[in-house]
Amino acid sequence: IREIALSYNLNRKTFRKLPFSSIDFRLSGRNVFFHAPNFPAGINFDPETNGLSTPTTKRYALTVSVNF
Repeated sequence: IREIALSYNLNRKTFRKLPFSSIDFRLSGRNVFFHAPNFPAGINFDPETNGLSTPTTKRYALTVSVNF
């Protein structure tokens, strides 16, 4: 799985007393799961690189967007 994301939107009805029109939360991950069944355990093979170089790093992010 190259990238996975989950997002949630809170609309104005949820937080009536605050000055926001909406709040969006997004949790994403890149290179979260890597499966190479034909390679021995411990070898970091990434099919998107040339040869047996180090695979791209895992990355996690939490994003909060607020609209006024």
